Amino acid sequence: MPLRAVIEGKPVTAPDLSDKEWKDLAARHRQGLPVIMPCCGAPGHLRRSKRGTRHFYHAVDSGCDYAEESKEHLEIKEQLYRICRSMNWQTYVEYPAPDRTWISDVYAVRDGRRVAFEIQISAIPLSEL
Repeated sequence: MPLRAVIEGKPVTAPDLSDKEWKDLAARHRQGLPVIMPCCGAPGHLRRSKRGTRHFYHAVDSGCDYAEESKEHLEIKEQLYRICRSMNWQTYVEYPAPDRTWISDVYAVRDGRRVAFEIQISAIPLSEL
């Protein structure tokens, strides 16, 4: 469940929006404002998780092979994003490498230091790690 989308040609990060901004954006989307998923350019939509986390999702049959994230993964990603920002790091969610060979869950930059965070909840073989 991505925290980012492209709206009116600009990247939008859901945790950066106030409740009012989110409601206004949702109303504009219901009236036809396109939401574009940055991973593939497919259409998307807005929603809140059961715990209230705002995020975007792909329209049905979008053709994107984006792997769905668990609600826990989404919540940890949002918390990590907020923590990094609160500590004055320039912070991005779902940040792609220049060649798009990887996309970090959270990417933070400060004083020339760069940190890419990948949240892993499920088991992963050591060979893949």
